[in-house]
Amino acid sequence: MKFESWVVNESKPDANLGLLRSLKYDALVKQNRYEYFESFVRNFPGKAGVALRVIILRRFFQSFGKNVVLWPGIRFRFPYKIELGDNVSISYDCILQAGGGIVLGDNTLIGPSVKIWSVNHMFKELDRPINRQGYEGRPVIIGNDCWIGSNSFMKPGTYLPNGCVVLPGTVLGKMIIPEYSVISGNPAKIIGPRNRVGAMLGWKKTKEESE
Repeated sequence: MKFESWVVNESKPDANLGLLRSLKYDALVKQNRYEYFESFVRNFPGKAGVALRVIILRRFFQSFGKNVVLWPGIRFRFPYKIELGDNVSISYDCILQAGGGIVLGDNTLIGPSVKIWSVNHMFKELDRPINRQGYEGRPVIIGNDCWIGSNSFMKPGTYLPNGCVVLPGTVLGKMIIPEYSVISGNPAKIIGPRNRVGAMLGWKKTKEESE
């Protein structure tokens, strides 16, 4: 893991700077410059869109593996704090907020409309507005050969080891998870090992496995 947790004790409310000042601000901020590029290719359709997103966006990431697939509608916050392994696929309309760091291991699948969040507002002080109380960043680490089902939410500090499946609609935070587990629900619970859950669903071995 290359990312560490961090805390910013104070923040300022977002402000509307006006058009000209906003353009100048955007030119100076790495994330905002990236968003201009992302906006041009985000919804470009088909295989050409997948190829175009990889060609244009990959240079903004901390690391970007081979054969990565980025489907339409994706949004990345702070891509330079994201590590993507080989054969990673991120499906339609996903949002990755990587201020605290995000790692996706080799051969991992991210389903449609998944949100991965590595930053949270802090809110414990009652005499100060939440938008001035700062942020906490905790990395999200997802191992190799994982599948995150559609509409799931990964909270800051999530560590998902190799081979795990997160079923659709799950809200997952920091918890101890064995490798090759299946996780489901809100709050998330481990429902069993991947091979056992697959057998319960009646899936037969592939031809290659049976030989």
